[in-house]
Amino acid sequence: MLSTLRGKTSRATITRVVIAAIILAACLIVAGKSFLAFIAGPVRIESGMDYENLEGQYVSFDAKYVIDEFVRQSEQNTDTKVKKLKNIGYLLYFDEDAVFFGAELPASKESEMNGYIDTTWSWLTEEIGEVEGSRTLRGTWTALEGQRLKYFNETITEDLGEDYLQAAVPYYINTNAIGSNTISFTVMWAIVAGLSLLYLIYILVRQFTGSYDKKLKKYLSRHPEMSMETIEADFLQAQLVGKRIWVGARFTIYISGVYAEIVDHEDLVWAYYYRRTGRHSESTLRVFNTAKTMTAIAASQTEAEAILKIYADTLPKIVVGYDKDLEKCFNKDFQHFLDIRYNAVSQGAPVSQNEPVSPENGSEN
Repeated sequence: MLSTLRGKTSRATITRVVIAAIILAACLIVAGKSFLAFIAGPVRIESGMDYENLEGQYVSFDAKYVIDEFVRQSEQNTDTKVKKLKNIGYLLYFDEDAVFFGAELPASKESEMNGYIDTTWSWLTEEIGEVEGSRTLRGTWTALEGQRLKYFNETITEDLGEDYLQAAVPYYINTNAIGSNTISFTVMWAIVAGLSLLYLIYILVRQFTGSYDKKLKKYLSRHPEMSMETIEADFLQAQLVGKRIWVGARFTIYISGVYAEIVDHEDLVWAYYYRRTGRHSESTLRVFNTAKTMTAIAASQTEAEAILKIYADTLPKIVVGYDKDLEKCFNKDFQHFLDIRYNAVSQGAPVSQNEPVSPENGSEN
Protein backbone atom coordinates (compact mmCIF):
# COMPACT_ATOMS: atom_id res chain seq x y z
CA MET A 1 0.00 0.00 0.00
CA LEU A 2 2.62 2.52 1.07
CA SER A 3 4.71 1.94 -2.05
CA THR A 4 1.61 2.51 -4.22
CA LEU A 5 0.74 5.72 -2.41
CA ARG A 6 4.35 6.90 -2.51
CA GLY A 7 4.40 6.40 -6.27
CA LYS A 8 1.19 8.36 -6.76
CA THR A 9 2.34 11.27 -4.59
CA SER A 10 5.78 11.24 -6.25
CA ARG A 11 4.17 11.91 -9.61
CA ALA A 12 2.27 14.82 -8.07
CA THR A 13 5.53 16.11 -6.60
CA ILE A 14 7.28 15.88 -9.97
CA THR A 15 4.47 17.91 -11.54
CA ARG A 16 4.86 20.61 -8.91
CA VAL A 17 8.64 20.63 -9.29
CA VAL A 18 8.28 21.13 -13.03
CA ILE A 19 5.78 23.97 -12.54
CA ALA A 20 8.03 25.71 -9.99
CA ALA A 21 11.04 25.30 -12.30
CA ILE A 22 9.09 26.76 -15.23
CA ILE A 23 8.12 29.79 -13.13
CA LEU A 24 11.74 30.31 -12.08
CA ALA A 25 12.86 30.07 -15.70
CA ALA A 26 10.14 32.53 -16.73
CA CYS A 27 11.41 35.01 -14.13
CA LEU A 28 14.88 34.84 -15.66
CA ILE A 29 13.55 35.17 -19.20
CA VAL A 30 11.13 38.02 -18.53
CA ALA A 31 13.20 40.06 -16.08
CA GLY A 32 16.58 38.99 -17.47
CA LYS A 33 19.58 40.96 -16.26
CA SER A 34 17.38 43.18 -14.11
CA PHE A 35 16.34 40.20 -12.03
CA LEU A 36 19.91 38.97 -11.59
CA ALA A 37 21.11 42.49 -10.73
CA PHE A 38 18.41 42.84 -8.10
CA ILE A 39 19.36 39.50 -6.54
CA ALA A 40 23.10 40.32 -6.61
CA GLY A 41 22.56 43.81 -5.22
CA PRO A 42 23.84 47.18 -6.47
CA VAL A 43 27.44 48.12 -7.21
CA ARG A 44 28.48 50.86 -4.81
CA ILE A 45 29.87 53.98 -6.49
CA GLU A 46 33.25 54.73 -4.94
CA SER A 47 36.19 56.99 -5.61
CA GLY A 48 38.37 56.15 -8.61
CA MET A 49 35.82 54.07 -10.50
CA ASP A 50 35.61 53.99 -14.30
CA TYR A 51 32.22 55.63 -14.77
CA GLU A 52 31.85 54.60 -18.40
CA ASN A 53 32.20 50.92 -17.55
CA LEU A 54 29.36 51.25 -15.05
CA GLU A 55 26.82 52.07 -17.76
CA GLY A 56 23.71 49.90 -17.53
CA GLN A 57 24.64 48.48 -14.13
CA TYR A 58 22.53 48.57 -10.99
CA VAL A 59 24.37 50.95 -8.64
CA SER A 60 24.04 52.64 -5.26
CA PHE A 61 25.37 56.00 -4.14
CA ASP A 62 25.22 57.92 -0.87
CA ALA A 63 24.19 61.37 -2.07
CA LYS A 64 25.51 63.96 0.35
CA TYR A 65 25.61 67.07 -1.82
CA VAL A 66 22.58 67.89 -4.00
CA ILE A 67 23.22 71.07 -5.98
CA ASP A 68 19.96 71.65 -7.82
CA GLU A 69 17.26 70.26 -10.08
CA PHE A 70 18.20 70.06 -13.73
CA VAL A 71 15.15 68.48 -15.38
CA ARG A 72 11.49 67.75 -14.70
CA GLN A 73 9.51 65.04 -16.45
CA SER A 74 5.72 65.18 -16.67
CA GLU A 75 3.14 62.80 -18.10
CA GLN A 76 -0.24 63.70 -19.54
CA ASN A 77 -3.44 61.79 -18.91
CA THR A 78 -4.74 60.73 -22.32
CA ASP A 79 -8.36 61.18 -21.24
CA THR A 80 -8.31 64.37 -19.15
CA LYS A 81 -5.24 65.91 -20.87
CA VAL A 82 -4.05 66.94 -17.40
CA LYS A 83 -0.28 66.88 -16.91
CA LYS A 84 1.24 65.44 -13.77
CA LEU A 85 4.82 65.76 -12.57
CA LYS A 86 6.38 62.29 -12.65
CA ASN A 87 10.16 62.52 -12.11
CA ILE A 88 12.76 65.12 -11.18
CA GLY A 89 16.43 65.02 -12.16
CA TYR A 90 18.96 66.31 -9.61
CA LEU A 91 22.55 67.48 -9.98
CA LEU A 92 24.80 65.69 -7.48
CA TYR A 93 28.35 66.41 -6.37
CA PHE A 94 30.69 63.55 -5.42
CA ASP A 95 33.34 65.19 -3.25
CA GLU A 96 35.75 62.22 -3.17
CA ASP A 97 36.31 62.46 -6.95
CA ALA A 98 35.28 66.13 -7.26
CA VAL A 99 32.82 65.29 -10.06
CA PHE A 100 29.18 65.99 -10.88
CA PHE A 101 26.56 63.55 -12.15
CA GLY A 102 22.80 63.24 -11.97
CA ALA A 103 20.06 61.25 -10.31
CA GLU A 104 16.41 60.96 -11.29
CA LEU A 105 13.84 60.35 -8.55
CA PRO A 106 10.05 60.18 -8.41
CA ALA A 107 8.36 63.55 -7.91
CA SER A 108 7.07 62.30 -4.56
CA LYS A 109 10.61 62.75 -3.19
CA GLU A 110 10.71 66.47 -4.09
CA SER A 111 10.26 67.82 -0.57
CA GLU A 112 12.97 65.56 0.85
CA MET A 113 15.43 66.40 -1.93
CA ASN A 114 14.75 70.14 -1.54
CA GLY A 115 15.99 69.77 2.01
CA TYR A 116 19.27 68.32 0.74
CA ILE A 117 19.57 71.17 -1.78
CA ASP A 118 19.12 73.79 0.96
CA THR A 119 21.72 72.09 3.15
CA THR A 120 24.19 71.82 0.26
CA TRP A 121 23.92 75.53 -0.53
CA SER A 122 24.37 76.38 3.12
CA TRP A 123 27.63 74.42 2.90
CA LEU A 124 28.66 76.06 -0.40
CA THR A 125 28.10 79.54 1.06
CA GLU A 126 29.95 78.50 4.22
CA GLU A 127 26.92 78.99 6.46
CA ILE A 128 27.68 75.53 7.85
CA GLY A 129 31.00 73.76 8.14
CA GLU A 130 29.95 70.28 7.05
CA VAL A 131 26.94 68.45 5.62
CA GLU A 132 25.74 65.70 7.88
CA GLY A 133 23.81 62.69 6.64
CA SER A 134 23.19 61.42 3.12
CA ARG A 135 20.50 59.90 0.93
CA THR A 136 21.22 56.42 -0.45
CA LEU A 137 20.14 56.19 -4.06
CA ARG A 138 19.80 52.93 -6.00
CA GLY A 139 19.13 52.57 -9.68
CA THR A 140 20.56 52.07 -13.15
CA TRP A 141 23.67 54.02 -14.18
CA THR A 142 22.43 55.64 -17.39
CA ALA A 143 24.10 57.89 -19.95
CA LEU A 144 22.79 61.45 -20.18
CA GLU A 145 21.65 62.20 -23.71
CA GLY A 146 19.62 64.72 -25.66
CA GLN A 147 17.62 67.23 -23.64
CA ARG A 148 18.65 65.69 -20.33
CA LEU A 149 22.34 66.26 -21.12
CA LYS A 150 21.60 69.79 -22.34
CA TYR A 151 19.75 70.73 -19.13
CA PHE A 152 22.43 69.02 -17.02
CA ASN A 153 25.22 71.12 -18.55
CA GLU A 154 23.15 74.30 -18.42
CA THR A 155 22.45 73.82 -14.71
CA ILE A 156 26.15 73.37 -13.91
CA THR A 157 27.00 76.49 -15.92
CA GLU A 158 24.26 78.63 -14.38
CA ASP A 159 24.76 77.50 -10.78
CA LEU A 160 28.52 77.08 -10.60
CA GLY A 161 30.14 78.42 -13.75
CA GLU A 162 31.29 77.07 -17.10
CA ASP A 163 34.66 75.99 -15.70
CA TYR A 164 32.96 73.25 -13.70
CA LEU A 165 31.78 71.48 -16.87
CA GLN A 166 35.17 69.77 -17.04
CA ALA A 167 34.23 67.92 -13.84
CA ALA A 168 30.88 66.78 -15.26
CA VAL A 169 30.29 63.04 -15.67
CA PRO A 170 27.47 62.68 -18.26
CA TYR A 171 25.58 59.95 -16.42
CA TYR A 172 22.69 59.77 -13.98
CA ILE A 173 21.24 57.23 -11.57
CA ASN A 174 17.76 56.26 -12.76
CA THR A 175 16.19 55.27 -9.44
CA ASN A 176 13.04 54.08 -11.22
CA ALA A 177 14.77 51.23 -13.02
CA ILE A 178 16.98 48.21 -12.64
CA GLY A 179 18.50 47.55 -16.03
CA SER A 180 15.84 47.88 -18.71
CA ASN A 181 12.93 47.23 -16.35
CA THR A 182 11.21 49.31 -13.72
CA ILE A 183 12.01 48.56 -10.10
CA SER A 184 8.41 47.58 -9.31
CA PHE A 185 8.40 45.14 -12.24
CA THR A 186 11.71 43.61 -11.17
CA VAL A 187 10.73 43.38 -7.51
CA MET A 188 7.46 41.69 -8.45
CA TRP A 189 9.29 39.02 -10.44
CA ALA A 190 11.90 38.65 -7.70
CA ILE A 191 9.13 37.96 -5.18
CA VAL A 192 7.52 35.44 -7.53
CA ALA A 193 10.87 33.73 -8.09
CA GLY A 194 11.63 33.70 -4.37
CA LEU A 195 8.29 32.15 -3.49
CA SER A 196 8.69 29.59 -6.28
CA LEU A 197 12.15 28.65 -5.04
CA LEU A 198 10.94 28.29 -1.45
CA TYR A 199 8.02 26.18 -2.65
CA LEU A 200 10.37 24.03 -4.72
CA ILE A 201 12.61 23.41 -1.71
CA TYR A 202 9.59 22.75 0.48
CA ILE A 203 8.03 20.09 -1.74
CA LEU A 204 11.37 18.37 -2.33
CA VAL A 205 12.12 18.22 1.40
CA ARG A 206 8.61 17.01 2.09
CA GLN A 207 8.91 14.28 -0.52
CA PHE A 208 12.32 13.01 0.56
CA THR A 209 11.37 13.01 4.24
CA GLY A 210 8.47 10.68 3.48
CA SER A 211 5.71 13.02 4.62
CA TYR A 212 3.32 11.75 1.94
CA ASP A 213 1.76 9.48 4.60
CA LYS A 214 1.55 12.08 7.38
CA LYS A 215 -2.26 12.20 7.17
CA LEU A 216 -2.43 8.43 7.67
CA LYS A 217 -0.14 8.70 10.68
CA LYS A 218 -2.20 11.57 12.04
CA TYR A 219 -5.33 9.42 11.78
CA LEU A 220 -3.58 6.59 13.63
CA SER A 221 -2.47 8.96 16.39
CA ARG A 222 -6.13 9.91 16.95
CA HIS A 223 -7.23 6.26 16.80
CA PRO A 224 -4.72 4.19 18.78
CA GLU A 225 -6.97 1.15 18.45
CA MET A 226 -6.13 1.13 14.73
CA SER A 227 -2.85 0.17 13.07
CA MET A 228 -1.20 0.70 9.70
CA GLU A 229 -1.67 -3.03 9.11
CA THR A 230 -5.45 -2.61 9.52
CA ILE A 231 -5.51 0.20 6.98
CA GLU A 232 -3.32 -1.78 4.59
CA ALA A 233 -5.53 -4.87 4.84
CA ASP A 234 -8.57 -2.76 3.94
CA PHE A 235 -6.62 -1.08 1.11
CA LEU A 236 -5.65 -4.41 -0.44
CA GLN A 237 -9.29 -5.39 -0.97
CA ALA A 238 -10.47 -1.87 -1.86
CA GLN A 239 -11.94 -0.96 -5.24
CA LEU A 240 -9.85 1.50 -7.24
CA VAL A 241 -11.97 4.31 -8.65
CA GLY A 242 -10.20 6.34 -11.30
CA LYS A 243 -6.47 6.52 -10.69
CA ARG A 244 -6.22 7.85 -7.14
CA ILE A 245 -9.23 6.84 -5.03
CA TRP A 246 -9.52 3.49 -3.24
CA VAL A 247 -12.83 2.56 -1.58
CA GLY A 248 -12.57 -0.23 0.95
CA ALA A 249 -14.96 -1.71 3.48
CA ARG A 250 -13.79 0.61 6.28
CA PHE A 251 -11.81 3.38 4.60
CA THR A 252 -11.70 5.57 1.53
CA ILE A 253 -8.11 6.49 0.73
CA TYR A 254 -7.33 9.08 -1.92
CA ILE A 255 -4.48 11.22 -3.20
CA SER A 256 -4.79 14.96 -2.66
CA GLY A 257 -1.83 16.89 -3.97
CA VAL A 258 1.23 15.21 -2.49
CA TYR A 259 -0.58 13.60 0.44
CA ALA A 260 -2.42 10.34 0.92
CA GLU A 261 -5.68 11.18 2.71
CA ILE A 262 -8.00 8.83 4.60
CA VAL A 263 -11.73 8.87 5.37
CA ASP A 264 -13.12 6.50 8.01
CA HIS A 265 -16.52 5.11 6.98
CA GLU A 266 -17.47 4.34 10.57
CA ASP A 267 -18.76 7.83 11.35
CA LEU A 268 -19.98 8.86 7.89
CA VAL A 269 -23.59 9.98 7.69
CA TRP A 270 -23.98 11.62 4.28
CA ALA A 271 -22.34 11.58 0.86
CA TYR A 272 -23.20 13.30 -2.39
CA TYR A 273 -21.66 14.69 -5.56
CA TYR A 274 -21.15 18.45 -5.76
CA ARG A 275 -20.55 20.30 -8.98
CA ARG A 276 -20.12 24.00 -9.64
CA THR A 277 -19.36 25.48 -13.02
CA GLY A 278 -17.99 28.85 -13.97
CA ARG A 279 -15.01 30.80 -12.74
CA HIS A 280 -14.62 28.84 -9.50
CA SER A 281 -15.56 25.45 -10.90
CA GLU A 282 -15.55 22.44 -8.62
CA SER A 283 -16.26 18.75 -8.99
CA THR A 284 -16.06 16.87 -5.70
CA LEU A 285 -17.51 14.04 -3.70
CA ARG A 286 -18.62 15.52 -0.38
CA VAL A 287 -18.82 13.29 2.68
CA PHE A 288 -19.95 14.29 6.17
CA ASN A 289 -19.41 12.59 9.52
CA THR A 290 -21.25 12.62 12.84
CA ALA A 291 -19.36 15.77 13.84
CA LYS A 292 -20.87 17.47 10.75
CA THR A 293 -17.35 17.81 9.34
CA MET A 294 -17.19 17.82 5.56
CA THR A 295 -14.43 16.25 3.49
CA ALA A 296 -14.32 17.15 -0.20
CA ILE A 297 -12.68 14.56 -2.44
CA ALA A 298 -11.79 15.82 -5.91
CA ALA A 299 -13.56 13.49 -8.34
CA SER A 300 -15.13 13.56 -11.76
CA GLN A 301 -18.84 12.88 -12.09
CA THR A 302 -18.13 9.35 -13.30
CA GLU A 303 -15.85 8.67 -10.34
CA ALA A 304 -18.32 10.17 -7.88
CA GLU A 305 -21.16 8.05 -9.27
CA ALA A 306 -19.06 4.91 -8.88
CA ILE A 307 -18.14 5.75 -5.28
CA LEU A 308 -21.71 6.63 -4.34
CA LYS A 309 -22.85 3.30 -5.78
CA ILE A 310 -20.32 1.47 -3.60
CA TYR A 311 -21.43 3.45 -0.55
CA ALA A 312 -25.09 2.73 -1.28
CA ASP A 313 -24.41 -1.01 -1.62
CA THR A 314 -22.06 -1.44 1.34
CA LEU A 315 -22.68 1.34 3.86
CA PRO A 316 -26.35 1.27 4.93
CA LYS A 317 -25.87 3.96 7.61
CA ILE A 318 -25.00 6.65 5.05
CA VAL A 319 -27.56 8.86 3.34
CA VAL A 320 -26.47 8.89 -0.30
CA GLY A 321 -27.40 11.76 -2.62
CA TYR A 322 -28.43 15.38 -2.31
CA ASP A 323 -31.59 17.40 -2.24
CA LYS A 324 -32.47 20.68 -0.54
CA ASP A 325 -34.73 19.06 2.05
CA LEU A 326 -31.85 16.84 3.17
CA GLU A 327 -29.56 19.83 3.44
CA LYS A 328 -32.14 21.76 5.46
CA CYS A 329 -32.63 18.80 7.78
CA PHE A 330 -28.86 18.35 8.15
CA ASN A 331 -28.37 22.01 9.09
CA LYS A 332 -31.51 22.63 11.16
CA ASP A 333 -32.35 19.27 12.75
CA PHE A 334 -29.26 17.10 12.69
CA GLN A 335 -30.67 14.58 15.15
CA HIS A 336 -33.56 13.89 12.81
CA PHE A 337 -31.10 13.59 9.92
CA LEU A 338 -29.21 10.92 11.88
CA ASP A 339 -32.48 9.09 12.51
CA ILE A 340 -33.05 8.70 8.77
CA ARG A 341 -30.38 6.01 8.45
CA TYR A 342 -27.42 6.29 10.82
CA ASN A 343 -29.28 5.80 14.12
CA ALA A 344 -31.83 3.46 12.60
CA VAL A 345 -29.19 1.06 11.25
CA SER A 346 -27.15 1.32 14.45
CA GLN A 347 -30.22 0.27 16.45
CA GLY A 348 -31.07 -2.56 14.06
CA ALA A 349 -34.23 -0.97 12.71
CA PRO A 350 -35.21 -1.80 9.12
CA VAL A 351 -34.50 0.87 6.52
CA SER A 352 -35.31 1.21 2.85
CA GLN A 353 -32.85 0.41 0.09
CA ASN A 354 -30.24 3.17 -0.11
CA GLU A 355 -30.77 4.55 -3.61
CA PRO A 356 -28.24 7.21 -4.54
CA VAL A 357 -29.62 10.41 -6.01
CA SER A 358 -28.30 11.02 -9.51
CA PRO A 359 -25.26 13.31 -9.28
CA GLU A 360 -26.66 15.31 -12.17
CA ASN A 361 -29.86 16.05 -10.27
CA GLY A 362 -28.30 16.07 -6.85
CA SER A 363 -25.47 18.50 -7.49
CA GLU A 364 -25.65 22.02 -6.11
CA ASN A 365 -25.46 24.96 -8.46
